[in-house]
Amino acid sequence: RPVKETTMNHPPPLRRRAAIGLTVGGLALVAPACPPPVNPPVPCTPTVLSEGHVDGPGFAYEDDAWNIHVHDEEADVEYEPGCVVLAAPAATEGTVPADPAFSFLGTAGDPIWVLPQGHVEGLLHLGYATEEIESGAFEGDSVDWSLVDVDGPGEFVVYAVDGFGVPTVVFDSSAALPQTVSIPTGAHVHVNWAFTAPGTYHVDYSVAGTPTGGSPVPSGAVEFTYEVGA
Repeated sequence: RPVKETTMNHPPPLRRRAAIGLTVGGLALVAPACPPPVNPPVPCTPTVLSEGHVDGPGFAYEDDAWNIHVHDEEADVEYEPGCVVLAAPAATEGTVPADPAFSFLGTAGDPIWVLPQGHVEGLLHLGYATEEIESGAFEGDSVDWSLVDVDGPGEFVVYAVDGFGVPTVVFDSSAALPQTVSIPTGAHVHVNWAFTAPGTYHVDYSVAGTPTGGSPVPSGAVEFTYEVGA
């Protein structure tokens, strides 16, 4: 697979302080060097992704650590989630279907903003992916994806619709959090991402899994930002 360009931030190199000398009673004492200050990462200017094929979250497991990222498939660029805004513009607005099977989205006829499961020209075709995790790397060839927290003006719902038009809810922020689903490794899946009100949503995800022959490894929570209706 070709090497992807990334926009990961790296802090500048640390500068070490010289040891401090002190003379007492004719004896030269040398104090150990002070620990170098920790330099915070340089903040990025978020990139707004509003159309094209994007996987976010994308999950990778490298050097015994989780890497949760956003992958712009069009440009083949990976972003740290904090450097991206995923946009669901005004064109994503619709209404909750009258079909009772979709009542989890709200009352029939209510406004709803949805990044669709299928490709629509001019909108994000947003999915999630574990395709960077090789078969056999994790027990059961699966990992656990969790919705940890949602901060926004409305509810956040992730759901899939099968070939017969039947929906299956993946996450629904109107229910208690966190919520966890098991997803296969080596997968690339597109779903519907729904928001019940316009505005900015901050959504925290995490992932966990057991490397084959090892112990469970959880990630920390990682925040994704969605801008809806703008």
